Amino acid sequence: MKVDEPKPVELTAPMNRDTKTVTASTQAFERKTGQSSSPVSPDLAELSEDIASFHGLDRADLTDRARKALMELVVEVAELRQEIGQNRKRIDYLTDLADRDGLTGVLNRRAFVREISHAQIMAREYQTENILLFLSVEDLETLNVEHSRAAGDAAIEHVAEVLRQHVGESDVIGRLGGTEFGVVLIASDVRQATEKADWIARVLENQIFFWEEAEIALRIAAAVHPLSAEEDAASALAATDRHHRI
Repeated sequence: MKVDEPKPVELTAPMNRDTKTVTASTQAFERKTGQSSSPVSPDLAELSEDIASFHGLDRADLTDRARKALMELVVEVAELRQEIGQNRKRIDYLTDLADRDGLTGVLNRRAFVREISHAQIMAREYQTENILLFLSVEDLETLNVEHSRAAGDAAIEHVAEVLRQHVGESDVIGRLGGTEFGVVLIASDVRQATEKADWIARVLENQIFFWEEAEIALRIAAAVHPLSAEEDAASALAATDRHHRI
């Protein structure tokens, strides 16, 4: 069966019950999708005729009632696609929210462990080496007692922000809990990582943290641990915690 070239639906003919319903359907499409469909979206009309052609109908077979049913179907499909898109955005947002530390916004421990595993897979594939950097704010309890727990939280946020500013875009930052942070230095080596850890620790200690009218110097402990090709994340974190601090 020959299928004629699809053309936009004309709505200039006198309106009857069926064409009023078609108009209502296109108005619903416009409200739901934010796309103009007046008098009728050519894409919408062509799509309804494409659907008809797929089922072996030509343009002459599309009565007003059939056209109305097809356009209602197109509207429903558009609404479902919009809903699916919104749901995907919600899922992405909730997934990211679940991966983030509530105080600092960097990865929480669970997500950081997962990212170590991903980095290890890439290291094995490309035969590179990753280094796990461990940083801890010392004497935070003293800070909490002398200035308040809010001051201690602000100090942790300060450390996270400094880390964001001074590690590479491909490196991964996570808060392991309490005063402890981890950084995966991607495709690094021990010498570079040791220098990096020492430099970041000195930046944090030399960059005065201000709380209300107080100027507070933080003390930072740091350690590095080369990640062997087959080492899992839990073992690496445990080894880094035991490692001799810089």
